[in-house]
Amino acid sequence: MKYLTLTLILISSTSVIAQQIEIQPGSDPAHYELYEYPLKGTQFMIEDQLVRLIRPDGSETTAGMLALDRSGNGEFLQILYQEGELISELFDADGSLINRIQLENFDSFDETLDVRQFEDGRFVTRDNVANFTFFESDGSIRYQISNSSQNPDGESVSELASDPAGTTIVLYNPRINYGEHPGSRARIVNDENDTTELLSSQDRAISHLSVTSSGSFIHLITEQDGSGDQLHIFDRFGNQLTEFNLEENLSGTHLTEDGSNLTVWFGNRVQVYRTVDMERIGSVSLASSIVHAEYHHEDQQMVALGGTTGADRRVTNPAVYSVHLQERQIASSEVNAPLSMFKTGQVGIERIRPGSYRFVGLNGPLEFQTSF
Repeated sequence: MKYLTLTLILISSTSVIAQQIEIQPGSDPAHYELYEYPLKGTQFMIEDQLVRLIRPDGSETTAGMLALDRSGNGEFLQILYQEGELISELFDADGSLINRIQLENFDSFDETLDVRQFEDGRFVTRDNVANFTFFESDGSIRYQISNSSQNPDGESVSELASDPAGTTIVLYNPRINYGEHPGSRARIVNDENDTTELLSSQDRAISHLSVTSSGSFIHLITEQDGSGDQLHIFDRFGNQLTEFNLEENLSGTHLTEDGSNLTVWFGNRVQVYRTVDMERIGSVSLASSIVHAEYHHEDQQMVALGGTTGADRRVTNPAVYSVHLQERQIASSEVNAPLSMFKTGQVGIERIRPGSYRFVGLNGPLEFQTSF
């Protein structure tokens, strides 16, 4: 099996002329506030358990926060907070209140409460460890689903993964206690009382599961103590397309929208695979740990955000990397600004034009241009 191996130690002054990354002036990160995130028409700031909406006219709204989510298109912000009962408020891109509803029969002191906001205004709440309620954009309830495995030995908190539009929704149990090797389960939600099983295992836990932005593909990683990770790729209907054993325990993965290439990373090392035959077409060691990485085959470039992250979602010592697989060249640039993720694991990289990219899911639209 042939593959490319590049190890970054230092880019010399002569090589920088031929290969470089330039942070775009329009996204000057020097002006970023650490925990201020954009909507389409305004910004909101997270301060401890408070969220502060800053509207275009300068007016502000501050509210307590138990959970919140922003739609992928930046059109909606959903906030859950306690005011005697649990309250849900939906705001538009300019920070105007669309609706306010009282969520009945919810325990506002449950630490597993969460919300997922879709691009058309629909949203889903995680009511407790395993129950989910699906809402229309007007706040009316569509249906409720229990994702409990009913295993008497217990399970971890259930998770939801979906594309931004909410066309493909997966509920999964990352760990179900079956003894020496925890198991797991994942299923697609088609409608009320209608699900498609993706995976059910009694000896492998799910360490990662995500849906491509188009909703066309689902990929997940399973793990087991004493062995490497295992990759599974499905189409949106639940048909398994690929299963592949990996030698390493991964930190993260990214699948291209057309399902043709998979990027995986662990520590400071990134690998790119062609999914049709799982041939490794690139492998690189960077100078720092990796927050997120993607391969953009139109440019034959692997692009990554490096740095160290913690429970506070802050990215310390951030740097941008790009590797051109065909040219066998690598470039990097430090980001001299305070960076944070809106939600852990929800960083993405948009391709604006050839060699030009934008990180999304951060506290600013970090744009950069690569030259090889």
